[in-house]
Amino acid sequence: MKCKENAHKASMLPEYFLFEIDSISDTCHMLSTLLHSRGLGQGKVFQLVSDVIAVVRSSYICNLSTVNQALESLGWPSQILDEISFELMKEILFSVFEYQVEVFTVN
Repeated sequence: MKCKENAHKASMLPEYFLFEIDSISDTCHMLSTLLHSRGLGQGKVFQLVSDVIAVVRSSYICNLSTVNQALESLGWPSQILDEISFELMKEILFSVFEYQVEVFTVN
């Protein structure tokens, strides 16, 4: 039950709060909890992170839609990442793997 409550809290976080997370371990824990609530076991969470890293490495421009499309082509369910899990994933890529993330507004 505790895991489900934490996942619900993580899914309700406003976007601005994501940038105030104290440490990368908190980010990883939040992402893991959120994905566990969607039925992914620990091994699948690691595989998803690995696949996202592969997608980012092979693409110059990555947004939620293109990453989800690439993941779907790798066999993941449609729309496996939502905005919150994608933001958490970007934070991990930036903090741990030192990927540079640039945000562009498209009208």
